[in-house]
Amino acid sequence: MELEEIFVKCLSPEDLRIVVPLEDKIYSLQFAKHTQQTWLVKVGNLDEANQNNIISCLFDKIFADEQIRQMFIQLNIISEEMDFQFN
Repeated sequence: MELEEIFVKCLSPEDLRIVVPLEDKIYSLQFAKHTQQTWLVKVGNLDEANQNNIISCLFDKIFADEQIRQMFIQLNIISEEMDFQFN
């Protein structure tokens, strides 16, 4: 059985954790508020090979989920006008 669900845990308005299954691996992303207008993202479980493509796929999958997208808008991580096209 393959895991398809994205798991989100909001530890605080400045610290958001996301677990994303992709292909046959599970990746973790930590969004941490850096300044009033910027966020840092750490991606766990990346291999050196193909990491840019994996990051693009992870963000595509996250932002395709409307509930996550709305939560990011409410936390001011993204704006409603942002269009995410990584490929």
